[in-house]
Amino acid sequence: MKIKFYSYLNAFHVILMFIFSSYNKVYYFDISKTGKILLMLLRLEQIIKPFKFSFHQIKDNLGESYYPRIFGKNLIDVCDVIKEEILNKDSFGNIFGKKLNPKKVVLFFRKIFFNNIQDIIVFTNIIAWYRQLHEKEAGAIEFSIEKTPHFDILKEVIFKEHNIILNSHLSLRKIFKYFYLLTGNIYLLTGDCLVSIIITLKNFSGSTSQPEINTTPLISSLYTLRGFTFELSKRSDFPWLLMSDIPYRHILIYFEREDMPLTNDMITVLEQKGISHIAMSSGATKSKKTSVYQPTLKVLKISYDLTIRVFSHIYKEILSCRFNSIAYLPEAFHFIRKYSRAYDFYRTNNIKIDIDFIDFDPYRIARHLALDAAGGVSISHQLSNWPVPLVILGSCADVFFLFGPYYQQTLLKSGTCNDTSVISGYISDYSFAAAKESSKLLRGRLKSKGAKFIICYFDENSSDDRMSIIPHSRSAMIYEKFLNWVISDETIGLICSPKRPKTLLKRLPEIAELVKRAEDTGRCIFMDGEYAAANYPNEAAQASDIVVTLLIGGTASLESFLSGVRTVYLDLEGLYSYPEYTWGRNTIVFDNIDGLIASINRFRNNEKSFDELGNMNMVTNIKQKDPFMDGKASLRMGQYINWLLEIFNQGKTREEAIEYANEKYAGAWGKGNVIKWH
Repeated sequence: MKIKFYSYLNAFHVILMFIFSSYNKVYYFDISKTGKILLMLLRLEQIIKPFKFSFHQIKDNLGESYYPRIFGKNLIDVCDVIKEEILNKDSFGNIFGKKLNPKKVVLFFRKIFFNNIQDIIVFTNIIAWYRQLHEKEAGAIEFSIEKTPHFDILKEVIFKEHNIILNSHLSLRKIFKYFYLLTGNIYLLTGDCLVSIIITLKNFSGSTSQPEINTTPLISSLYTLRGFTFELSKRSDFPWLLMSDIPYRHILIYFEREDMPLTNDMITVLEQKGISHIAMSSGATKSKKTSVYQPTLKVLKISYDLTIRVFSHIYKEILSCRFNSIAYLPEAFHFIRKYSRAYDFYRTNNIKIDIDFIDFDPYRIARHLALDAAGGVSISHQLSNWPVPLVILGSCADVFFLFGPYYQQTLLKSGTCNDTSVISGYISDYSFAAAKESSKLLRGRLKSKGAKFIICYFDENSSDDRMSIIPHSRSAMIYEKFLNWVISDETIGLICSPKRPKTLLKRLPEIAELVKRAEDTGRCIFMDGEYAAANYPNEAAQASDIVVTLLIGGTASLESFLSGVRTVYLDLEGLYSYPEYTWGRNTIVFDNIDGLIASINRFRNNEKSFDELGNMNMVTNIKQKDPFMDGKASLRMGQYINWLLEIFNQGKTREEAIEYANEKYAGAWGKGNVIKWH
């Protein structure tokens, strides 16, 4: 039996199938509009069919989700092969010349390639899953994809791993997208250069005031919408600042989101603190009180220099009959734009330290390299629990702050190339003590309505997209179980903290009536917030007798454990390879919600007889996830940054600053908590 799959079916392939097809079955994952019309006109809809799937249903014979194997292993393995066979050997690391660190440039392209092949690897695993279930007798299945760089390596890896024959075809869609991105990035880069010329001419002619040159070394931080607050009990964009002695006059907060611009209220808070602020464009601020970044001629000079280097590299590659570099020209020009603007911004503002944890964005690498060239130190930090390594976690910040040594190997497997990793503890653990009073009030509200045992439930965002691992129906089912429990049992209190509070009832309208009935009892409270819940998870956790979280996430559970609250995982996704199952099945982790509820009732009836339920002492790796557990993680991170600033204030180099901060940190908190990767 011959079976063929298409990642993207277009009209040309429909015609070929109509004339020449010898396949017993043909499936496609996506289809063009003209292809869909042709299928109808040629009446091929019964022969060529869409392959419909939901990722949450893709499991092996033991019920294990494919998520860990695809994202935690397959994609990493493929990207590693590409890195070793192509990115390193074909001098991709020198595409911008020897001026930039080649390891970090390779990490950039590794992430770009991950974005390009993610769907292909997912689809390949789904095809293998389908064959295992329905087509065991079939021979090698063909899978046709749109032409992509490094296809030969991809083909070899997929055949060896899955016995699937990969072939490729030219795609007008991809060609159009390529030239659209290429011309778009060249246009934007050219625009930046022209703006820098115009601004320079205006300054030179005296029509505008000359920008002041800052001589004070600054620490910059990008506002990312996590929370604009200096309160210890609420989510904040700058946790590293809240417990530290860093002088506020050395801090510059910059804003670049035009959909969530800087407001007058924000400016008032910053001015009261003595913190500087700047918008990266006129659209990133609502106020005329803040300054807007204006590029200088450095943008033009650096852009020109790097563009010449790129074309020189590509010319040499073409002479050597290697053409992969051409495929990455749009990304290269985007990189150049980000790099040149970042370098100019850092240099003109005398920024010596930048804190930015958005490592999943490949173009953050351009910013890190720009700060390196400007003589500064880039800093990133862990923000959430990492159950498995992921390509997008890889970071090239000079210094990376980890919760604990448990995550060191995860970071390495993800492809990181930091110079130094620093173990600091759970980043927002200062909030545990700060939230105790509000937790007590929250618990009192439920107790006053008759609740004797309080459960806290943290969900994860759901979606009915085919790539989602948590569908709306599963999320609704969990809520229905807990809400009905509250309604039927007058001794139960329930605190629900949705990951996305504003969209909960839009996503799950079927639970709206139950939510109202539960809230009307006075024993059910939903935490609120503009994006995520405004307060940290531990506030709701500390008001509870037991916390229920989903194993697929794990950050809320880690925070709950560390704040001293009994916590259990619910795993309906089938993540049986996670270590929690080896030491905590049916005590820490449950794969059945009715079994979980029964265990909670058993604990309620006799706590001493089931003390292991959700008990942190059962979590064998908790000390590895946070070796300190003292509420001082933010203080430690702030100390390190302050030590860097101390050396920069003396006019010394970035290398000297890092070395000094490492020595001071090791002396204060232990040598094992400073890891030099190189």
